[in-house]
Amino acid sequence: MITSKIQIINMALGGLGEIPVGSTTETKFSRLADALFDAALEEVLRAHPWNFAVKRAVLAPGATLPVSGYAASFPLPPDCLRILDAGEDSWRVEGRAILADAAAISLRYVARPTDSTLWDASFVAALVANLMWKLTYPVTKSTTLRDSNFAAYSQLLQQARSIDAQEEPAEELEESSLIAVRGR
Repeated sequence: MITSKIQIINMALGGLGEIPVGSTTETKFSRLADALFDAALEEVLRAHPWNFAVKRAVLAPGATLPVSGYAASFPLPPDCLRILDAGEDSWRVEGRAILADAAAISLRYVARPTDSTLWDASFVAALVANLMWKLTYPVTKSTTLRDSNFAAYSQLLQQARSIDAQEEPAEELEESSLIAVRGR
């Protein structure tokens, strides 16, 4: 399994015809890939609730109260990239906090994982494709290849999301009054 930053950078650079590097400071393109890596990682993580990156936490209210509209402010965990569910009917995100009328928040969120060995192979492929797309023009000076690599990234991302989503049970729909009437 390819999981280290340098392995991912080498795959992206290799896809553009560059030779592998031993460190992120070895060439101008490896330095550029290093500079783009965190943004690419966050972009792909935020694009889907990847099973390996989903976490849960119970949040307690912070010391700072909202100015208006809600009773409490709940600071987000430092690794929180995207909120999936806050366990409340009425809540809002402002800055790095959730505002709600609750004593606690049961948070389900996409986290920035610290252990890259847990990354799914299809996620890694999408991350490599994203980084390769971002590096295409600086390395090749070709807008046509850049556009082609963006299309390839988009397709890989869609495939990876589909594969990841198949590992979750289907959500059950609540029966609404319209469905109940139609069934009669």
